[in-house]
Amino acid sequence: MASEISYFASGIVLTAFSAVLPLAASAQSVTQYSYDAQGRLIGTQQGEGVTSDYTMDPASNRTRVRVTPQFPTAWSATSSAIGHIVGRAEGSAWSASVYDPVGAMVYGPYTTGVSAGSHVAAFRMLVDNNNADNSAVVILDVWDATASAELAVRTITRTEWKAAFAYQVFELPFTLSASSVGHALEFRVAYQKTSYVRVDKVGYR
Repeated sequence: MASEISYFASGIVLTAFSAVLPLAASAQSVTQYSYDAQGRLIGTQQGEGVTSDYTMDPASNRTRVRVTPQFPTAWSATSSAIGHIVGRAEGSAWSASVYDPVGAMVYGPYTTGVSAGSHVAAFRMLVDNNNADNSAVVILDVWDATASAELAVRTITRTEWKAAFAYQVFELPFTLSASSVGHALEFRVAYQKTSYVRVDKVGYR
C-alpha cells in the first residue's frame, strides 16, 4: 500500500490515493481535493464519479455543499450500446495495451436523448503508469454522428492521472444546439498506443 500528496499550480489542489493491484475487480479510485488561496477545502472529485463543492461565509464557515453526480446518464464500456475496434473486455471494463494498434477503443452509444444546452461528458478510466513521460494516452471526443460533426475534443496525457491503476474521471464540456436535438451522439475514446489503459464507463450530465 502506498500514498501520495500532490500540489498543483491552479490554487492548491491536493490529490491522495492508495496503490492497488492491477485487476479490474480490485482497482480503486483517486479522490482529488481542491483548496482556495486561504487553504480552505472548497471541493472534492471522487473517482467513483461524484464532485462536491463547498461554499464558505466570510468567517470561513461552510454554508453550502453542492454534490454533483458526474454520471447521471452512463453506459458501461462493455454495454451492447458501445462499440470497439481496439482492445478487449476486462470484466465490465474495456482495456487496451501497447500491443494493440492506435484506434477506436470505445465509441457510441448513439444516444438521441441529449437536450439542448451545455453538458459535460465524463469518462472513468485508469492507466498502468502515470509518470514515465507525458505522452498522449487517449483522445476523448463528443461526436455528433447524425451531422458528422465534432462537438468537443480533449487529449489526455499520462501525467493527468494522479495515480497508477486507480480510476479517475475525466470531463469534456460540450454544447448541443437546439437544431441538433435528437441527433445521435457518441462519447468516444481513441487509443494512442503509449500505455495500458482501461475504460470503465462513459456518460454525460
